Amino acid sequence: KQWYQRRVAITAGGHPVGPEKAIDGNLGTQTHTTCTLPRQWFRYHFSERRTIGQIKVVNGKINSNRVRLNGMRVSVMLDNLNRLPCRVDTVTVREGDTLEAQTYYLDCTGNTGIGVEFVLDTNTCLEFRQIEVYAP
Repeated sequence: KQWYQRRVAITAGGHPVGPEKAIDGNLGTQTHTTCTLPRQWFRYHFSERRTIGQIKVVNGKINSNRVRLNGMRVSVMLDNLNRLPCRVDTVTVREGDTLEAQTYYLDCTGNTGIGVEFVLDTNTCLEFRQIEVYAP
């Protein structure tokens, strides 16, 4: 598989902390959204329209705060306004305080778009160590 990491833009709701850290390839860094908004969002924009496959998300927290990511959904951005659901689109946080245990795979296979959007309908931060999108 070839993970698509080049020429992407990352945007997030509110005043995020270092959104580019979600795609820097370094599991020692992390980013999060502003934690006071009623709805958290994080967008991964491609440089061009792409067919999307699997998405790998590494939770920003591997301690008791790992549950902050629970219920996060991903969808494909058709354009700036319209979204398509993915086949496997929701993170259900598991037990485990390791990076391996807190790595999740979502599946948007067959969808094409300008990027992907992660949404959490709470005022809990979206926190990521890494996001990788497989876009063949």
